Amino acid sequence: MFDAGINKSDLLVIDRSLEPKHMDIVMADLGSEYTIKRLCIKPNGNIELHSENSQVAYPSFQFKEDDQLMIVGVVMHIIKTPRH
Repeated sequence: MFDAGINKSDLLVIDRSLEPKHMDIVMADLGSEYTIKRLCIKPNGNIELHSENSQVAYPSFQFKEDDQLMIVGVVMHIIKTPRH
């Protein structure tokens, strides 16, 4: 999510109480792993999770009505560290 301003060493504050909306950055449980992606809700109701990193090709995920997707929470704050 480099293009969204999120680096590997950043600390994310995630609000689990919010209802995720279109274009929110969310933490999602894909069953075997967690991921941080941009939530895209299409007009037909289909859901996609998009990567935002032009330097490395990470996959986007597409879900249909019967697919299971659990949004853990919405990223509310990004805490940067000045230490490398």
